[in-house]
Amino acid sequence: MKAVVRDVSKHFEGHNVRDLFEKISSRPYSILLESGAGPKKISRYSIMSCNPGVIVRSLGEKIEVVQDGSVKKFNGDPLEFLDEKLGETKTNYTGDIPFIGGAVGYFSYDLCWLTEGVKTTGKDEFGMWDMEFGFYDKALVFDHHEDKKYIVSTSGEKEEKEFLTLFDKEPASSDESDDVRAEDLNSNFSKDEYFKAVEKVRNCIREGDIYQANLSQQFTAKTNADSWTIYKKLYQASPAPFSAYLNFGGVKIISSSPERFLKIRGGIVETRPIKGTRPRGKTRLEDEKLKKQLAESGKDRAEHLMIVDLERNDLGKVCEYGSVKVAELEAIESYADVHHMVSTIRGKIRRDKSIVDCIRACFPGGSITGAPKHRSMEVIDEIEPAKRGVYTGALGYIGFNETCDLNIVIRTMILKDGKIRFNVGGGVVYDSTPAGEYEETFDKARGILKSIGLEGRWRRK
Repeated sequence: MKAVVRDVSKHFEGHNVRDLFEKISSRPYSILLESGAGPKKISRYSIMSCNPGVIVRSLGEKIEVVQDGSVKKFNGDPLEFLDEKLGETKTNYTGDIPFIGGAVGYFSYDLCWLTEGVKTTGKDEFGMWDMEFGFYDKALVFDHHEDKKYIVSTSGEKEEKEFLTLFDKEPASSDESDDVRAEDLNSNFSKDEYFKAVEKVRNCIREGDIYQANLSQQFTAKTNADSWTIYKKLYQASPAPFSAYLNFGGVKIISSSPERFLKIRGGIVETRPIKGTRPRGKTRLEDEKLKKQLAESGKDRAEHLMIVDLERNDLGKVCEYGSVKVAELEAIESYADVHHMVSTIRGKIRRDKSIVDCIRACFPGGSITGAPKHRSMEVIDEIEPAKRGVYTGALGYIGFNETCDLNIVIRTMILKDGKIRFNVGGGVVYDSTPAGEYEETFDKARGILKSIGLEGRWRRK
């Protein structure tokens, strides 16, 4: 299939990403992958679209395909089905623009039943799919480095023009209020319960069961605020290189993630695990001190190296022998609320492996499970009372031109029926302290709490 890429910068001169997306934000399955903030090397392209021609979703082995107003149901391996569906629309485009059409959506953490053989058993009040992707044949792509805007398409000229006219109209609905308020904020752990949960993980480590595990607490709150307004507030409070807004029917996903799960282009796969966090300082001197403290922390570096080794092993399952290399080790990156320790690992994909094969080999990302992966996930399920859902799954795109860019779903809110849900957590090792792990969750939640008007209003009891 032929791909078309046209420069429309003059047509949209003076318009920024969020102003344009607001015009389509209420349309069915509108999606925004915004990447204008963060380190320049990973913050270049933003993508927006709506009205996908096909929707593929799954729960367990039950698969649904929504197309032309009808729903077809299948049973089987959802990742295998997704791979086959992507294979129906391929283009050999090899230009600079990374996305020229493809599937955009998410893999829930609970898809780990398929990739790691771990069935999650916690409560799930939101009832989301294990996997849900829209297939988009048209999109607007922003190149923030070159200050350019492109329409990309694998459909006809008539459809391209109709798509562009959507951005010349006023928003179908908008909330001009700057006031976003949530209420009834609750966690599924009390402070004492979280302390005990950390000790349970430390006991597993002491007994030689695991080396580390990622533990999280889940918050819920109520709000009548517009989901798109909440996204704008979150981006203002905590901009990130993998920000996202997915309007998937009754469920809205509002994300500000700093972590890449997998990027694939030109047969090279890359992952950037984050492990190690410090809060930002209130003064420049304090900020530099905290940054230096993270860089020199023996505990954080040991924890980080375990995950780097895990990710190298996962990539080795699908990459050519000897090609997996650590391109960058223990870099310190600074974001609005925290400093993070980050590494970059790359490998050359074997010719007999597809993008979905790479996802299957690496999902969920090791930075949000622990090591060894399988057993740490079992420990997480034994301790955490609720299913994670999208949190610590993956979100982003898989292109028709054998490219993908997926993030790790952290710093993310799910909004459904006037209720917000979000998780925050961190990696627990033997040297961890319950108080330190508990406080880290709030360091990471600061941007979310600020965006829904609840910063400083949670009593840590």
